[in-house]
Amino acid sequence: MRHSDLVEKYQKGQSHFEKGNFRRAKLCFQQIVIELSCSDSDSMADIHLHNSAQDYLDEIREKNIPKSKIPFIIIGIILIAILYFLFSC
Repeated sequence: MRHSDLVEKYQKGQSHFEKGNFRRAKLCFQQIVIELSCSDSDSMADIHLHNSAQDYLDEIREKNIPKSKIPFIIIGIILIAILYFLFSC
């Protein structure tokens, strides 16, 4: 494994992910993916590290709701609550 320093970054990204700090975890995993994509290493350990980091990035993308949709979700919940209270009385 030529990129043993990336293992520490991977573990750091995992700890951020487990704590729910998805932005910091995403930065760690992006750095790993970029560095390993640019390298010419054929080591199975490096390939596995790249694939694992990419899997975490995919999972982070699935968990994160785009910030532009959050206000619409909140407004929708408020409107449903208002309609519920109007028609339940």
